[in-house]
Order: sequence, then C-alpha cells, then structure tokens
Amino acid sequence: MLLSQFFLYYIHNFGDAPTAVPLGFAFFLFWKKPNKRFTYGYGRAEDIEGLIIVFLILFSPAVAAYESISRFFFPQPLEFLEGVIAASIVGFMGKKLVVQSSELK
Repeated sequence: MLLSQFFLYYIHNFGDAPTAVPLGFAFFLFWKKPNKRFTYGYGRAEDIEGLIIVFLILFSPAVAAYESISRFFFPQPLEFLEGVIAASIVGFMGKKLVVQSSELK
C-alpha cells in the first residue's frame, strides 16, 4: 500500500512539474513583439501551450484514478503500517505549517 501511495504521489508531481516548461515558454513569447511572420503576435502559440498545460494537469489524476480503480479490484495487503502513519503525520504537520505561515502574511 505504501509503495502505491508513493507511486501515485510521484505521478502527481511528475504531472505538475512539467507544466512549468510550457508556462515559462508562454511567458517568454508574451514579451515578443509582432513581426512580419506573426503580425498579430504570438497569441496562438500561447494558446497551444495552455492546452499542453491542461493536458499535463489532466494526465496526472487520470493515471491516479486508473491506479486507484485497479487497487480496488485487485487489493493488496497493507504493509509497513508504521511508515504510513509516520508519512501521514509528517504530511499533516507540513501542510499545517504552510497554512499557518501563509496566514501570518
């Protein structure tokens, strides 16, 4: 169970991190001036990069849903329960610290 949770978390981060690349490229194109080839600017390229970002964001939960459904129909025994509890506590405390630090600003 713990390995599948880490796998899903890895898939989630793998889906989120690559969105920075097309987003950065879109910001770069935003500042480019229109030229003879692209007389109206680079808005179309920014739209395509937006679609790429949406695809990457939707890919992560799609894979997570597939893994969750497969674990539902083919359950596996829970292993290393202490590690699951420790990871839950660390994750909860980390999110609580982030919320508290954001409320101070």
